[in-house]
Amino acid sequence: MKMRLLLLATGALAACATPPTPPLRAIPAGWDTLDGAALPASEIEERWWTAFRDPLLNAWMDEAGRIDEVAIAQTRLDEARAGLKRARAALTPELNGETRGTSRRNGNGGPFASARSASAAASALWDPDFFGANRTRAKSAKASAAEAAFAVSEARMSARLTVAQLYFSFREAQNRLLAAQDTANILVETLSLARAREAAGLVSALDPAQAKTAMANAIALTAAARQAAAETRLSLEALLGKPPGTLRGALEPTAPPPHADLGQRLSAPIEVVARRPDLRAAEQRLRAAGFDSQAARRDFFPKLTFSGLVGVQWNDPETPFTANGGIYNVAGSLAAPLLTFGRLEGARAGADARLQRAALEYRNAAEDALGEVERALIAGIETQRRASAHAVAVTAATDAAHLARSRYDAGLTPLLDVLVAEQVMFQARSELAAAQAEAASAYARLSTSMGIGASEG
Repeated sequence: MKMRLLLLATGALAACATPPTPPLRAIPAGWDTLDGAALPASEIEERWWTAFRDPLLNAWMDEAGRIDEVAIAQTRLDEARAGLKRARAALTPELNGETRGTSRRNGNGGPFASARSASAAASALWDPDFFGANRTRAKSAKASAAEAAFAVSEARMSARLTVAQLYFSFREAQNRLLAAQDTANILVETLSLARAREAAGLVSALDPAQAKTAMANAIALTAAARQAAAETRLSLEALLGKPPGTLRGALEPTAPPPHADLGQRLSAPIEVVARRPDLRAAEQRLRAAGFDSQAARRDFFPKLTFSGLVGVQWNDPETPFTANGGIYNVAGSLAAPLLTFGRLEGARAGADARLQRAALEYRNAAEDALGEVERALIAGIETQRRASAHAVAVTAATDAAHLARSRYDAGLTPLLDVLVAEQVMFQARSELAAAQAEAASAYARLSTSMGIGASEG
């Protein structure tokens, strides 16, 4: 018997050794894109989209925090909190009440031919959890609830990023459409001029043919840009849960993609890791897996359970074996696993594997998050430079197109120069709109990748 108890104790102690997890890699002090230097920073604004000073965007970002994807994540949080409540309830005694009544009749007659009885009792069952298996599982449930809460913040942040990107894409398509329409209108005038010059015998029929071809291509580009704008608007309406066409009036006036400066939105890498909801969720998932691994080991220990019952009973007729009055019962039991055929060992191995996986997922998520910030940062810097360069190109191309048309009107240059100049001007305006939208999107990605914008309000 002593040897058996010694073996149980030794096995339980060995089962308590939690396996080591993969170590986290060092977090850099600065950003590689900036060669370790920091941009001028001010206090972080949680509502990062207000930097664009766009009333439409501000209103829709508030709505984005309440879309169905966020509501679904909220239901998962409610479910996790219910699981935490159940886990905590396992640490308290279980109380039950019972009432019972019977009536019987024996057809043989005699003093005990009929009998009636009634009883009422309250019972309690309590596992004091001396070795902490249930307490550890309650900690795991608490970590899982925290993970679900961070998942809600992550869903809200992701929804806002998507809304912003759709809005910027719409403005880009809208400006491409405007550039194509302006180009088509100019080419209509150019075609009329070419036909007039042909009628006067100043040019051949080639000029009107070339002008007509260019005009038709510009009209085709307007159709493509109009389709892109409509599809983006419909996607935005669907994401916000609005019927098709609801946002048409609000988006009708053409405006360039909004602009915001990058410099005031950069945090240190360690702050990003501490703030991002997805990383905090992964951290809580790792904590929960660690507690589950500990609980699986503590299941090897004996379990002590107490039970008690108190009540009253009444019997008619009363017999020496069924006396009336109060009843009570108190008992305790000690149970230890002897032979489980690998059930506990399998549960422990599974919990250890989940712990290892959670540690690797957390480490990879942290590295991916820092890489995401680096990519968004370099995209923001370079797209702003591109937008500035394209703005200069638009001014130069517009001047060149005006000069080419004037020279063609005066008969000093061929029509081909006009068509090339118009094409260059349209291309410059389209690339400017694309660069402005990409710069705005990069700002949104940078803010989101740093974990900003997850709050409910």
